Amino acid sequence: MLFLVSWDPPALSVILLGKMNQGDITPTYTPVPEWLRVPEACRLTGLSRSTLYELISARAIKSSAVRRRGKRRGVRLIHRASLLALIESHIE
Repeated sequence: MLFLVSWDPPALSVILLGKMNQGDITPTYTPVPEWLRVPEACRLTGLSRSTLYELISARAIKSSAVRRRGKRRGVRLIHRASLLALIESHIE
């Protein structure tokens, strides 16, 4: 298998090329998730976890907490497009 990764703001495109079948390669496209967990957002952007939570608190990026009814703990999801748009807006 061969992975090709191309950076095309505001989305990360990943193309997985399948096995060669009688001389031709059939590309398979891996969908890019619209929502990221905090560790994934840190890896994608290079921002620290605390910086991401500061941006969430300031409502600079869209996020959502997914949890069961009545529970305090859950999963924090960050909207990929809003995060990348914020970074793009700070590029000089």
